[in-house]
Amino acid sequence: MDIYNTNAKKNYERFRMFLLSNLIGVGMLGYLLMVRVYSEIMYAIYTAVSYETYERLINSSIFNNLTYIVYAGLCVVLPFSIVYLISKRIFSYKIPYGKIKPDSGFVPTILIGWGICVLGNYVSGIFSMITERFFESTPTGAPSDVTSAAQITFVGFLVSVISTAVVPALVEEFALRGVVMQPLRRFGDKFAVVISAVVFALIHGNFEQIPFAFVVGLALGYVVIRTGSIWTGVVLHFINNFWAVCTEYMYYLMPAEWYFIIYYGTNAIVCVAAIAAAVYLYKKDVRNGITEGVLEKPNCSISIFQKSLFAIYSPAFLLGAWLFLDTALQNFEKV
Repeated sequence: MDIYNTNAKKNYERFRMFLLSNLIGVGMLGYLLMVRVYSEIMYAIYTAVSYETYERLINSSIFNNLTYIVYAGLCVVLPFSIVYLISKRIFSYKIPYGKIKPDSGFVPTILIGWGICVLGNYVSGIFSMITERFFESTPTGAPSDVTSAAQITFVGFLVSVISTAVVPALVEEFALRGVVMQPLRRFGDKFAVVISAVVFALIHGNFEQIPFAFVVGLALGYVVIRTGSIWTGVVLHFINNFWAVCTEYMYYLMPAEWYFIIYYGTNAIVCVAAIAAAVYLYKKDVRNGITEGVLEKPNCSISIFQKSLFAIYSPAFLLGAWLFLDTALQNFEKV
């Protein structure tokens, strides 16, 4: 009877993983579908205006950033909100929009997360050099907000901050650290962080950003779980993207030598602060009796091997991942 109950429990957990992985896949496919809808809407707008107006629109950083806000709402919020409405009824979870855990170390946690994000930039740089060397290709990367100093205005900067730092921080944390990661935590916090980071990397859609987004996704998942609040992820996400906007504008506004001093100097300070914060939190956790880390173990009977087959359980997840990777491949440019 005990063996029967154990097998029944494992089969039940496998079935729940099957449902959840497919729901996440549906969210990914919904994202891709809405990208196509968004593209058709923009195409209709561009073909309805004169050529001169079209040129002004596509060369306007303000217009491009405003359209991204619409893009984020349509392509990310809409499909993942539908997945959330379905999955929360099945898996009975909530997105942790509450207060940060007392004594969780909010500031040092943010510093650790930011340090990992900085590390992700260098991982991405190494990956780019490898792809350029062995595949004779250069990833296209993320589109730039500006292409010359003449395009820089204060209003443009504010719009860029909103579309690049504020909106993605709110929207992507809801989708990835909320809808994707929270129900996965029953299979283990480490597993949940990794899978949410994989999805986070895939939706960025190009090979240059995939390794960077994966590392950043790991950092965001960790800080949310450690502090018990998705707002920590929002703050870290905002800081990371805000710094990216600032460095892009600094590149066009100051001499190259000053740009490199500020950029690499800030990165070095952040990394040193992150190491100091990690040491501080480790000692603090040990004093509080937390010797195995803050990431909780699985609340299920599924083995590590079975969890590693997460994607194979799900046709929807596999299809979504393949389509995202296909998009990333198409973004390669031949040298």
